Amino acid sequence: MDIEVKALLFWNRKQMQEHKKAIEKLSHARVNLIKKATKEGMSVTDVANNLGISRQRVYKIIKQGRK
Repeated sequence: MDIEVKALLFWNRKQMQEHKKAIEKLSHARVNLIKKATKEGMSVTDVANNLGISRQRVYKIIKQGRK
């Protein structure tokens, strides 16, 4: 196998690992924002519309955040 291909595969793996960490941080921040928004009186519909997700997804995130 060509050295350049191996280097690209390694680079790709590292990029995937770094982005996965960033996504996990963003997901955690989103849970906290959703909880804060609903505690402050924002409706689940408004939260969902602002995030571009369904109301059902917001409810699921709230339920998961309670664990």
